Amino acid sequence: MTIIFKLPPSFDENEWFILASLFCLIVCFIKIPKIFPLNMRISIFLFYAVIGLTADVIIAADYPVDLYTITDTPYLELFDVIAYVINYPIYGLFFSYIISKWKMSLLSLSFLIVLWSGLTAALEWLSVQFNVFTYHGWDTGHSLIVYLFIFSLSTVVTKLFSYCWRKENLA
Repeated sequence: MTIIFKLPPSFDENEWFILASLFCLIVCFIKIPKIFPLNMRISIFLFYAVIGLTADVIIAADYPVDLYTITDTPYLELFDVIAYVINYPIYGLFFSYIISKWKMSLLSLSFLIVLWSGLTAALEWLSVQFNVFTYHGWDTGHSLIVYLFIFSLSTVVTKLFSYCWRKENLA
C-alpha cells in the first residue's frame, strides 16, 4: 500500500502541537455561528489553504533559499497537510468572520489587521517552541511583516467574497 503523504519520522512535540491546535480550532469552529453561506465558507477555506501553502513554499522551499523547515523534514508530511488544509483555513475563517460580523471603519480595520498579525506571529512563536517551524535565517519579526501583507490581502478577498455572495443572493 502506497501512502500519499509521508508519516513523520517520529511522533513528537510538533505533531502533538498540530493535533492540539486542530482540536481547539475545530471546537471553536463548531461554536461560532455560521454567518457565511456554505459556498462562501468553502471559498474562504480554499483561499486560506492556498495562501498558507503558497507563502510557505515561497519562503521555506529549498529554492532559491531555505529560510525555515516545517515540522520534521523539508518534505511534505501528513501533519503539514493537516495544518494547510484544516488549521490554516479555520484560523483564517475566524479573521474573515470578525471582518464580516462587525462594520468597521478603515482605522478599526487597520487596527484589526495589525492585532491579528501580531496574534498570528505570537502563535507562530509558540509553534516554534514545539518545533513546528525550524528557522534558518528567519524569525518571527519577518513573519509579522508577511502576516501584515497576508491579512491585508485577506481583508480585500473577504470583502470581495461578501460582495459577490450578497449580490448573488439578491439576484
